[in-house]
Amino acid sequence: MSRFLFVTFPMHGHVDPMVPVVAELAARGAGVDVVADPRFAGAFAGTGARVHEIEIPVLGSVPEGLDDRSARSARRRANADVRRRRARLADDLSERWPDLRPDAVITDLYAEWGATAARRNGTPLVSFTGTHAVNRRMAVEGVRRSAGPVVAALLNATGLIRIAHPALRDRADLALANTTDELQPDRAGFGERHRLVGPLLREDSIDDPGLPWDAMAAGPVLYVSSGTVYERGAEFYRTVADTFADTEWTVVMATARTDPAELGALPANVHARRYVPQSRVLRSSTVFLTHAGMNSVLDAIRCEVPMLTVPCSLDQKGTADHLERLGVGEVVGRTVAVGDLLTAARRLAADPEVRATLRRLAAPMTAGRPGARAADALEEFAATRLAGVAAVR
Repeated sequence: MSRFLFVTFPMHGHVDPMVPVVAELAARGAGVDVVADPRFAGAFAGTGARVHEIEIPVLGSVPEGLDDRSARSARRRANADVRRRRARLADDLSERWPDLRPDAVITDLYAEWGATAARRNGTPLVSFTGTHAVNRRMAVEGVRRSAGPVVAALLNATGLIRIAHPALRDRADLALANTTDELQPDRAGFGERHRLVGPLLREDSIDDPGLPWDAMAAGPVLYVSSGTVYERGAEFYRTVADTFADTEWTVVMATARTDPAELGALPANVHARRYVPQSRVLRSSTVFLTHAGMNSVLDAIRCEVPMLTVPCSLDQKGTADHLERLGVGEVVGRTVAVGDLLTAARRLAADPEVRATLRRLAAPMTAGRPGARAADALEEFAATRLAGVAAVR
């Protein structure tokens, strides 16, 4: 059997989709090693893989006030320091190669030290993204949307557009993306090198008896989560709470890095916690107010829940736009004014076309095990490369 090395990037949205792939390969008898930051090593417990802990520096969450010039300057300095420290990770990985002996390396697009170590050691390389695939056309459009057409045209003409997204620097022989055919923007713009292997999702193994499950079963539920990277401050959650106060809706908010105590006294129908078992809450939800991260979007579609989106990153904005085109989401601040959240939620909940589209999108997500398609692609890739080496010998 082949040996696979997974190189992770230490954020939930990057680590979680890799877990079912690792578990599937190990269950098939493959040798699997995972390099992970100590904070995320536990995610691979019970998968059958060997886990190697390496401290990986990250910037952490992005504060809501990043528009402030001094905040941007401080973050640039911190980012430069993180890049310097990450540059040494390829050396650390290479020193471990005699023990790892991988036939193929699967590295998160953002864990570029994994790609460097693979190339340095002459090992076949596979890239992995926890969201949809990105090509040059999509990156240019993303820059145009966020920085204007002049900047987008300049970066494209000079080739500097490569700095906009690591996918544009990806030279792996195979690229795996955690999405489906219908959720991949510009699907026709990708060739055989790209395999869409989503949804790579895990069911929550914990429960939360403190949540208002009875009220959630009795009426419409708005679930609110903006992820763990881009922070939404207390004002955002307070606005949602006030908008839905004393309505027919039960509101459950996962505030992550924002302390629920900062929101003040909440209406009786609004409940805030830092974290909740997301897939379980979504199965009881009517509408999802989300940052449009791919894991959350896939989870929502699997549970047939329409979305109001508040995207921050280029990937999230692309996903949010695509959800609008599909007819299962609306973008807050563009399509929907913040003051119209309640009206928009009621509209999405009552629209039979939205429900029908969600049923159609969700149907293929229940076929097969979550990591099976990715494991099939990786086994085929490794077998082809090994056969090529044997032929040369």
